[in-house]
Amino acid sequence: MTGRIKDMMIVRGKNYFPNDIEKSLRRDLPILRGRRFVVFQNTEDLIYCFVEEVIEIGDSTGVSGLVRDSDDEVGSMLRSGIARSVAQRYGLYVADMRVVPAGSLPTTVSGKIVRTGLEDLISRLDVGENDE
Repeated sequence: MTGRIKDMMIVRGKNYFPNDIEKSLRRDLPILRGRRFVVFQNTEDLIYCFVEEVIEIGDSTGVSGLVRDSDDEVGSMLRSGIARSVAQRYGLYVADMRVVPAGSLPTTVSGKIVRTGLEDLISRLDVGENDE
């Protein structure tokens, strides 16, 4: 087990470290390699996963244009892959997985993602979605 005690998630009386879940997701899902994402538990004990959006110019077929992680196909692939991996490895249910705008995950000076305050990001994203 790795991770800090204050980041530990407790589900049905069992302890889970988000870092362990993130490492296994990186192994299980090649689409997550090299991307910034975070797994955390909110105050209602629900598990969330945020994946920062990556925008690429062009795609694997050489067709030019923007390929966005927030596109339905990629988002759906991320959602189902993350849910399946976490359920199979840990027996846990991911309440929500969101592709969030690049740079929206709070970080420390050294670049590590800060888990505290991520619940506020849910509220800000929900407000932003309603504004569109």
